[in-house]
Amino acid sequence: MTAMANRIEEHLLFSSNRKQLLTFVVVVPTTHTVSTTNINAVQKAAQESFLLLLKSKFLKKHIILKSKEHGYLEASQHMRSTQYKESQYDTSVFLLQSSANSLSVNDENSLLLILESGIRKAFASKHNEELMERRKDKEQESTFRAETSYYVERIH
Repeated sequence: MTAMANRIEEHLLFSSNRKQLLTFVVVVPTTHTVSTTNINAVQKAAQESFLLLLKSKFLKKHIILKSKEHGYLEASQHMRSTQYKESQYDTSVFLLQSSANSLSVNDENSLLLILESGIRKAFASKHNEELMERRKDKEQESTFRAETSYYVERIH
């Protein structure tokens, strides 16, 4: 991940020097709030690249998605009873952009607020909604069985 952060920085510098617009959106585990004594393997592996992205001169927006408030599809969703999973850790979304942007500061700030709102909506956990939908389906199935059973008994 550190190599990725360094390579992104190189591309942004190259594009800025040529007055070309280039944008990256990077999603990584949040690590800057974690002390080095109480750190898991994922956070430790991500910490150096996280700090490089956070300190980049091309950073336009850093959004922290809190654990349990956002989710994802786990690769093993076909083996689980639910498709969606709530994140157990904070996640950072970095927007990095070359300096060839021609927007005014006000316009850029407005667009960044819209972007943040869209990202939060896109990453919002769907786990509870899925559980409620499954309960609703089970209740409907149960009601259907009871009604079917009633009519079958009346026929016999």
